[in-house]
Amino acid sequence: MPLKGEVKYTEAVFIKESRQRFLCTVLLENEEIECYVSSSSKLSKYINLENFRVLLSKNKASKLRTLYTLEAAEISRGNYVYLNLNKVNQLFENHLVNNGILERSIYREKKVSDNLKVDFYLDMQGYFEIKALLNSTDEIEFPDTSSNRLQRQLSEYIKLLKSGQTVTFAFVALSSNIKHFKWNSAKMKLKELFAEATTRGLQTQAFTIEYSYGAFNLKENVELQEKIIKSYFD
Repeated sequence: MPLKGEVKYTEAVFIKESRQRFLCTVLLENEEIECYVSSSSKLSKYINLENFRVLLSKNKASKLRTLYTLEAAEISRGNYVYLNLNKVNQLFENHLVNNGILERSIYREKKVSDNLKVDFYLDMQGYFEIKALLNSTDEIEFPDTSSNRLQRQLSEYIKLLKSGQTVTFAFVALSSNIKHFKWNSAKMKLKELFAEATTRGLQTQAFTIEYSYGAFNLKENVELQEKIIKSYFD
């Protein structure tokens, strides 16, 4: 099932990232144009996209600097890496609805306290935090950026778990190439917090974003899920 308001993709070729954040250059119908990138980090930190075939979506707002947003890149025949980080949560919501969760029971960006705003709250299922995983190899090193905010979040989630609430972390691999998970050796405190949270009832899920029939959708990835949970205690 495609995103709400069916998304139609346009093919182009990735040329380069711009010096400015959130911009890249693509070749579309023999013309180089600027394109929006929904990542505050340089994509080249994770993956080299030069000369790769990419999919673009047309921006709806008329006053934006660019006409298109970078959605995905074909890294091998028929295998895409999803790049629109702004829509990962929307894909997760689509997955919930496709699996029978009523839309009226889904609350996005719910504020729990002054220190915590969760990605989703679901009636009868509790709180959900979504974490996207992006890399060009088959192994993710987590986290790849500063973990201070995530540590604060996890401390708040542990309080919720202690009070009997249900909390789930959903890790979303943006490419089917991602099969392994390891911890950033400088972030062991965060690993310890995940282990503590898990012993208190934290649930972990894992998904892979796949492209088929002209749409991107989430698919449960039990193998990756098991590896992530095991990593908390290794």
